[in-house]
Order: sequence, then structure tokens, then C-alpha cells
Amino acid sequence: IRLSEFAEFLEGRRALPRRSVVITFDDGHVSGYQHAFPLLVKYGYPSTFFLYTDFLGAKEALGWAQIREMAASG
Repeated sequence: IRLSEFAEFLEGRRALPRRSVVITFDDGHVSGYQHAFPLLVKYGYPSTFFLYTDFLGAKEALGWAQIREMAASG
């Protein structure tokens, strides 16, 4: 489920399907784009990436074009 759906559940405004899961990624490593993103798109799984903006653009980090592509995919 989306992180926002989980927040609504915690607020008592939404029921969740049985065996729900929230998928999150931290820091903004490029491996999230290279390995996880294609699988998330393939299977239609929503996810949330928490990014350190001062890390972006570093050698092992996501770039803005990759971030925009992931955001545009929903």
C-alpha cells in the first residue's frame, strides 16, 4: 500500500487489505533506481523513497532525472 494509505489507517479513516505492506527506501542510493524501481513498476507496487538532498548527485546517489522519472511513474 502507499504510505499515505497507512497514515489514513493510523488515523482511523481507512481499513487495510489483509497482509498489507509499505515499501520504503532510505538515503537515495542509485541502486534503488537500478534494481528496485524496475521491479516496483513491473509488479505495480507503490513505494516511498526518503532522500537526503545533500547526498543527491554524489557518485553512488540518485540524480534529479532519475528522481523525476520515478515520481512521474506514480
